[in-house]
Amino acid sequence: MEAIMAMLLILAIGAVAFWSWRTSLRKWPYAPCRACGGKSRSPGSNPARFGRCSKCKGTGRQLRLGAREK
Repeated sequence: MEAIMAMLLILAIGAVAFWSWRTSLRKWPYAPCRACGGKSRSPGSNPARFGRCSKCKGTGRQLRLGAREK
């Protein structure tokens, strides 16, 4: 009986965590680009030579895993 209750508790916690993650994706679908840190510049850029980040195409952000484009 205790094993069943423990399993139900684990499933309930997992369901709440999944629901929270999906809700956060709707509110914040984008995250800062990992390659440029959200600066929209290529990691090798300097004041004399500027280039757009190739990963985010100069936007400074990328879609989070599981999010959809609006």
